[in-house]
Amino acid sequence: MNDPTDDFWDPSFMDLLYFSGVTILSVGYGDFVPIGAARFFALLQAALGLLVPSAFFMTMLGEKIQEKHK
Repeated sequence: MNDPTDDFWDPSFMDLLYFSGVTILSVGYGDFVPIGAARFFALLQAALGLLVPSAFFMTMLGEKIQEKHK
């Protein structure tokens, strides 16, 4: 993982947890930049951060509509 200055950086577990949380809850801040294969996984995690809440919302909305029609 590189920092924005392109210097090599050895992240701690807490740094990786922070990156993961920021990626799944938003589109990231840009203070940590994944390189190599990690870019694909960061993209996948960001997509899940958008799709999972949307799927939950649509499921709850569908259940409310079904209850209303009973």
